[in-house]
Amino acid sequence: MSALLRLLCLLVPVLLTISCAQKKLVPLGASGGEAVCISGSVKVSAGFGGWRGRPHDLDSYLTLFRLSFENRGREPVELSYRDILLIDDRNRQLNALDPRLAVSAVAGAPRRGVVLEFVYGIPYLSLGFGSVYYGKGYGRDVVNLAFVPGRVAPGSRIKGFVYFQKLPEDTQELTLRVIYRTGGREEVCDLRFRVEKEDEEGGASDWSEEDW
Repeated sequence: MSALLRLLCLLVPVLLTISCAQKKLVPLGASGGEAVCISGSVKVSAGFGGWRGRPHDLDSYLTLFRLSFENRGREPVELSYRDILLIDDRNRQLNALDPRLAVSAVAGAPRRGVVLEFVYGIPYLSLGFGSVYYGKGYGRDVVNLAFVPGRVAPGSRIKGFVYFQKLPEDTQELTLRVIYRTGGREEVCDLRFRVEKEDEEGGASDWSEEDW
């Protein structure tokens, strides 16, 4: 078993390079790997990717952002999933997915490219198209690591991953828009990103989970 595992570990990086043409979203007007919007007493920050949960290939089927929402004021702030959306440079809009819907969408999708998973402790390498049974806990991380909007108390912060459908192939720029309500007013934070291919320079999304 150990020899098989070593072989899989050697093969996967090469096969992934051949089979995947990933894109990345680089924040505009930001010096680091995250876009930041400060509006009044609210700070919103977002970065692209960084998924380390299960399923490992989640970003092959969905567009993921790390989203942090901090209420620095003295009044509660409210937002919901319908207040989080993506608008691209052609004014096409994608709405944030409830994590349970994201799990259902990915669980029912055929596996593409190269997938390395561990099913009951056994490494499973899938090439091309097919399906893998992941067991009862499949999708647990999608829910537990999700950004869950709601009422944000004064001095509190919520953070997690927010999920969208895959971007149209011709998308070049997009805006992650977060709408929230406080003190009877509706406010908007816009976070802008540029779409790049992995082999283009600039804006690599290096981030520390501890800092985030």
